Amino acid sequence: MIIPTILTKDLADLKKKIVTLAEEVDRFQIDIIDGQFANNETIAVEDLFGLKEIEPHLSLDLHLMVKEPVVYLEKNLPGTVDLVSGHIEAMPSQVEFCRQAKEKGFLAGLAVDRETPLNKLEKIALDIVDQVLILGVKAGRSGQKINPAVLVKIKEMVQWRSKEHWDFKIGIDGGVDEVSLAFCKKMGADVFYVGSAIWQASDPVKKLRELQEIMKNKRQ
Repeated sequence: MIIPTILTKDLADLKKKIVTLAEEVDRFQIDIIDGQFANNETIAVEDLFGLKEIEPHLSLDLHLMVKEPVVYLEKNLPGTVDLVSGHIEAMPSQVEFCRQAKEKGFLAGLAVDRETPLNKLEKIALDIVDQVLILGVKAGRSGQKINPAVLVKIKEMVQWRSKEHWDFKIGIDGGVDEVSLAFCKKMGADVFYVGSAIWQASDPVKKLRELQEIMKNKRQ
C-alpha cells in the first residue's frame, strides 16, 4: 500500500494536496512536528478539523514527531484519524502508548528513527502494536535521500516478526521513490509512505500511479 504523506506548516497547502489526490487514495499520513523532538514545526493536530468537510471518505494516519506522543492521545483528535504513530525515542513506555491509543479507538503505531536500532523496540509492545514505522531518513524534514542501511532494518524486522509470529504491518517512511520503493518492497515492507517523490513531481497524480504500478509488479 502506498500512502501519500504531507509535511507542512501551511493549512492551505495541506488542503490543496489532499484535494489533488483525494480521488486516487483513501488515506493520507499527516506529519505533526512540535519543534522539540525534531528541528522543524508543522501544523498542529487542531488544524486538522474541517478536513472531513473537504473529503469525508478519507482516513488519516498521524506521524507524531513530538516530545511526548502519548500526550497527544489525550487531545481531541479529528474523527478521520485512524492510526497514530509515535516515536519510541520520545516515549517512556511503548506499551502504554499502544494501550492508550487502542483505548481511544485508534490503531497504534511505533516509529523508529533512522539511527535507532530495532532492539530498542519492546517485545511486549510488539505483541499489541498495529504497525512499526521504520524511517529511512532522520525524522523532521521532507526531501531527504533514503539511507540504504534501512533495507537491512526492514529485512531484520520482517524476520523478527516471522519468528515471533507477530501480525503488525511494517511501514517505511522517508526518501521513498521509484528506486527505493522497489528495494524496500523486496525486503518485505508492507506500507510505503511517500512524500516529496509525489509532491515535487510535475504531475503528482501520474507519479502516484507510477509508484502504484511498481507495487503491482510481482517480479519486484
